[in-house]
Amino acid sequence: MTKKPNRAKFLEDFNHAVDEFTDHSYSRVINISHNDADGISSLHIIQNLLYKLKLDYDYFIYNRSLSWENYLNGILSKRQSEKTAFIFTDLGSNLAELIPIIRNRKEQFYILDHHEIENVTDMSEMPENLFLVNPTIHGYDGLDHISGATLAYMFAKQIKPSVMKQGWLTIIGIAGDSLKPMDKLQSFNREIYEELVDEDLIEDKKGLTLFGNMHESIKNGKNIAFCPLLRTWEGNLINKLNLF
Repeated sequence: MTKKPNRAKFLEDFNHAVDEFTDHSYSRVINISHNDADGISSLHIIQNLLYKLKLDYDYFIYNRSLSWENYLNGILSKRQSEKTAFIFTDLGSNLAELIPIIRNRKEQFYILDHHEIENVTDMSEMPENLFLVNPTIHGYDGLDHISGATLAYMFAKQIKPSVMKQGWLTIIGIAGDSLKPMDKLQSFNREIYEELVDEDLIEDKKGLTLFGNMHESIKNGKNIAFCPLLRTWEGNLINKLNLF
């Protein structure tokens, strides 16, 4: 990863993928996403896009317990079709495994990921049916600068602007991955957050950063706090309650 983010180069990859997706008339789209908050948020953002485009779609959740070859063996159809697209969100950067599989397929593959690329030295040898959008290639930090949900939201909104109404999902992904307060966000994460606040799609309020703080009491929130982890209170609700 380079030291200074190159916005122009990243947006070149991004716009190329968007253009390819909009230029093709797909009959079916399959979304594969990670099983954490960022991945599930990304999944729902892309599902919302596909619903609005009136496309037939399906989804699968990948938990990294299997190799890509074993996992995709039960998903990839023996009847290959250029009318089918795969969208990987919040995963897919272990290209050493994926490229040999993608190269032998007719479907189009879109990888929207914010994790650093693994074990690939020559990015120029990508299969023609692979459209990779990964900001870490161009110097961005995959946590501080852009989450998987941020990237999925940018992609979906560029294709269908009305996706913005479900943009609040992006904040769940950002918070779940970065575990940082919103005033510490940077780059694209910050831009999208401010956009959603300006559009009144989310409300910026001061408060404790605790799990369940929208529906739990402070006492119960402290009981299950892990960021920060309150070690002296850990596992003992009575001891925690006595401090309030």
